Amino acid sequence: MKNKLRVLFLTVALSLLGAVQGFAAAIGVVNIGKVQQQHKDFARAQSAYEQLVRNYRNEFNNKYAQKTPGERKVKVAYYNSQLDKERRSLFRKINGDIKASLEIVAKEKSLAGVVIQGTILEGHVLDITNEVCSKLQSIQ
Repeated sequence: MKNKLRVLFLTVALSLLGAVQGFAAAIGVVNIGKVQQQHKDFARAQSAYEQLVRNYRNEFNNKYAQKTPGERKVKVAYYNSQLDKERRSLFRKINGDIKASLEIVAKEKSLAGVVIQGTILEGHVLDITNEVCSKLQSIQ
């Protein structure tokens, strides 16, 4: 009798687990680098950012190469802060468009969430990169 109860319990538990997994929403996976490159403004923003980096580097090398390590460290922190602000400004619209595209695709596919490709997950995952690229093209 005990064996029959164990088998019955195990059967019911496995059936429920299978049913729950069958109804569980998938998690979308997206290659964010590929999506960024699909944005019409990405190349321009990336080029502008790279030029800013070169300008700051040249300025630093010309003005601060002979300064003390402490002075150079302060200036590097300032340049990094400025570059971060300018990068956010350059990529604000691009990131907003990508976020909107991700939200549209996630909603259309009834996804539980979206993660960037390379994240280790367990469970049902769905690559939505191409769909996000398509939506991005339609909202630009």
